[in-house]
Amino acid sequence: MSEQGAATVADGRYVVDPANSKAGFRARGGWGLFKVPGHFEEFGGEVNVAGGQFTASGKASSSSINTRLGMRDWHLRTGDYLHAKSHPEIGLEVTQGSLAEGRASAQVSVRGKTVPSELRVEVLEAGGDRLRLKAHGEVARKAFGMRPPAFGVGPLIELDLEITAVRSA
Repeated sequence: MSEQGAATVADGRYVVDPANSKAGFRARGGWGLFKVPGHFEEFGGEVNVAGGQFTASGKASSSSINTRLGMRDWHLRTGDYLHAKSHPEIGLEVTQGSLAEGRASAQVSVRGKTVPSELRVEVLEAGGDRLRLKAHGEVARKAFGMRPPAFGVGPLIELDLEITAVRSA
């Protein structure tokens, strides 16, 4: 997004509207032949904008993972992957972001471990009290102590977020 477009984003605190947002991901499957998409059903967060710069934080319920295959979702909730019983939340914290540059430095927390990730960010809509952002990045599963890649599951998880947020008073 251009600096002029970034300037159209009003400063303030924006609260994520989960009904109009998506907290998604993709991972290579089938021995790397295709990507398996998924998302979290339960999540929330906020975006804070000031002068074209932003920070953000969000959490998703690890037990709300949905890849549209029940057995796979069950396995992803186990200790091999998310360990949802012991770690009920997944976190994302944007520590520094620039709307004009379309980038953000973030910290992703899974299974009690936090790792850095760089996100590409695009403003889809900004006007009135609404802000729509798209963000994409990736993290290595190994950094979270997840089961090593097996059965063709890739080592990287792609983060795919589409956030609609409403400015709060």
